[in-house]
Amino acid sequence: MAKAMAAEGLNLTHVIGVNAKHFYTPKSRVEINRRIDSIADFGREPFRASSCSPRSRWRYNQVRWLTINSMGKHWSGPSGGGADR
Repeated sequence: MAKAMAAEGLNLTHVIGVNAKHFYTPKSRVEINRRIDSIADFGREPFRASSCSPRSRWRYNQVRWLTINSMGKHWSGPSGGGADR
């Protein structure tokens, strides 16, 4: 996952506690909550002005204001397509 995100210019941050197997340590829980709270404080645009998707296939052709009527090539890898309102 980190490699795929890096290809899109994104950084995957791991918050791992010392000797934690499959649970959150108290320190890591505080850090994760801090990060999530900062994202929630920022909020999000309900209708983005642009959209970008690296998907090679789509389950639905319509998402909010964006409708995909056709694709040049199907199943040929990530499309890297984008759209602006």
